[in-house]
This record gives sequence, structure tokens and C-alpha cells, in this order.
Amino acid sequence: MNQSELNKAIAAKLKRPIDDVEKLSAAFADVVIDFCSNGDSVAIPRFGTIKSVSKKEYIAVGNDGKKYLYPPKISAEFAASNILKNKVKEAANE
Repeated sequence: MNQSELNKAIAAKLKRPIDDVEKLSAAFADVVIDFCSNGDSVAIPRFGTIKSVSKKEYIAVGNDGKKYLYPPKISAEFAASNILKNKVKEAANE
């Protein structure tokens, strides 16, 4: 499922115009990005948690024997809730 299909499914479920759902989806993404870029996490009940993970800079020795400095990195991780995991397992067993 891509973003467009997701928006259409949400619009149908809520009986709302697709434009409203697209704006909501964009706003949701912006809020999650803002929180995660500040080192916070976003917990969504029944769905899961999106958190930022920071990796400090480090020096590693390459195959050529030279030392390389790797810059700090911030990434996002998603941890599914138990409810979501169970629903996926149930669907897979049907």
C-alpha cells in the first residue's frame, strides 16, 4: 500500500474528503518528524512507537588501513505495539 492508497482508505473509512485526509496525513508526518528530530518519541496507542535513535560519530579503520571519521547520525525506529503484532499474526493465520 502506498501513501495515496492509504489516504483513500482512510477517507473512505471516515467518510471524509480525500483533501482533508491528505492534509491530515501531511500534518501527522510533519509532527512526527519534528518530535523525532528533537530526540523525542511518538507513541500511538494500538499501533506502536516511533523514536529517534542517535549514533555518535566514530572512527573506523578501513580495509586500506586508513582511519575514517563517520559523522553522527539520527534515524527513526518503529516498534509495533502488541495489539498490532497480534492482529498481523491473526491475519497471517487465516
